[in-house]
Amino acid sequence: MSHVRLLDASSDEEDEESHPPDNPEDIVTETIGSFGPYQLWLCLLGFLLNVVHCWLSLSLKFVGLVPSFVCGEGDSVGNSTCEVLMGNMTKPCTSFIFSKEEVEDTIVERWGLVCDKGGLENVAQSVFFTGCLVGVFLAGLMADMMGRKVVCVVLATTFLVSGVLGGLVTSWYVWLMLRFVVGAASIGMVTVRYIIQVEMIGGMWRSWANTFTSTGWVVGYMTLPILAYTIPNMRQMEVFIGLSSSPLLLLLVFCHPESPRWLLARGKVTKAVTILNTVASWNKRRKIITEEQVNKFITSQSKARVITSKPTTDSLSSVLTTPYPTTRTNLFIMSFCWFAFGMAYFGLALHTPELGSNVFIVFFIGGLMDVPVILVGPVLLNHAGRKPCMVGGLLMGSVCLLTTSLLSSTSKAIIVMAVMGKMGVGMAFDTGYVWTSEMFPTVIRNSALATCSSAARLGAIIAPLVVFTDTYRPGMSILVYGVVAMVGGILSLMLQPETKRCTMLPDTLEEGEVAAGGRRRGEEKI
Repeated sequence: MSHVRLLDASSDEEDEESHPPDNPEDIVTETIGSFGPYQLWLCLLGFLLNVVHCWLSLSLKFVGLVPSFVCGEGDSVGNSTCEVLMGNMTKPCTSFIFSKEEVEDTIVERWGLVCDKGGLENVAQSVFFTGCLVGVFLAGLMADMMGRKVVCVVLATTFLVSGVLGGLVTSWYVWLMLRFVVGAASIGMVTVRYIIQVEMIGGMWRSWANTFTSTGWVVGYMTLPILAYTIPNMRQMEVFIGLSSSPLLLLLVFCHPESPRWLLARGKVTKAVTILNTVASWNKRRKIITEEQVNKFITSQSKARVITSKPTTDSLSSVLTTPYPTTRTNLFIMSFCWFAFGMAYFGLALHTPELGSNVFIVFFIGGLMDVPVILVGPVLLNHAGRKPCMVGGLLMGSVCLLTTSLLSSTSKAIIVMAVMGKMGVGMAFDTGYVWTSEMFPTVIRNSALATCSSAARLGAIIAPLVVFTDTYRPGMSILVYGVVAMVGGILSLMLQPETKRCTMLPDTLEEGEVAAGGRRRGEEKI
């Protein structure tokens, strides 16, 4: 049987050796270990970044909340709050008095986004996720070219500045521009930093590490309504969210490493060795590794690997222009699955109908229902596998969402089914992060994850626009989310390989194609 690195299983997840062996198959994990105190520190920082990222991503639920209002210019015409009676004539109302009962100084209140301007708060969400789409894609490409850490630091700085300015500006169009920028910076910094984490953690520990960092999103989800209740002025909350990234920026600058895998893939052996030895010291692995050992490793792997001590020129475009059919198919299908994640998850998170219930409580429950996914996710990923979790999550979510079509439009059971549907999609979403980062090789891993994440943002851009279909039939948007999730679940049956027991990640496109079953090892490219 031909040797395939990605699918090579190990009976012992933690290497018991305290030093790298003479002929390691994975120089990074053999040197620093699959998981240790240093990797735990990386996960903790990822957890905190995800809390802040979640606050920003879902803050439009409150920042864009439409409070009840009345016309402030005179007597309203009938039940209309958009027209005012002036003598014997009516005219459109141009000044409004908004309720302060839940929150105040929302974008709706600041710029009067009601009546003829109604619905523009949904456009704001689309602008934000458009920024996410552009930002995560460009960040991924830049991180593969320039390095993970430098791009992450630049994006974190951009997040801080644009986030704070969003709460200070007085122009609607300037605010939209800043929302675009902060969206690009937020998802970009989280995705790029996550890739460093993946490339420094081995085997089954990757799914547990992903769960730990993903818990930050759930904590952010559940604490956001508390934050909005505590800071009811939305301008002040925007400034607070922007400033909350400042200590994390300092940690990224001074305490976070560059990815040694990226450095080795680019031929920067000296820097890689320095980082590997630092991490090994933190993890109490006694013997250091030398440049000579690394170069020997690269040389010994040259017959089985395309990558050498010279910098590689492989990029995401190589998947589209060279014969890597299985990798290319995986990229297209995974991108659609992420599109389904983004549309269904964010559409439901930001537009689950309250049907007269307290907005803070309904939103909190939506976050609370993600907790079971976090608790059982790693167990399912490591025992059932990546594919069953993704397929099952999407199909379960779609069934719950489509079931709402059988319920009365005023039934609060719709809230229950919508939250259950979001649970299923959330399980698939978490699986997507792990599986995508394992499926694609080092030379395009960040670009592939960024491409898929961009697809999710495209889904999130369309999600608020789908909500407009509710004006024709209440609950129609939930049905659309369900259909898209079902298509994604069916297509994900075609993804390969299952990486449940992989202990080493592919580095080159050739290795990725072999692992996916698209080419036998040693077969020449045509």
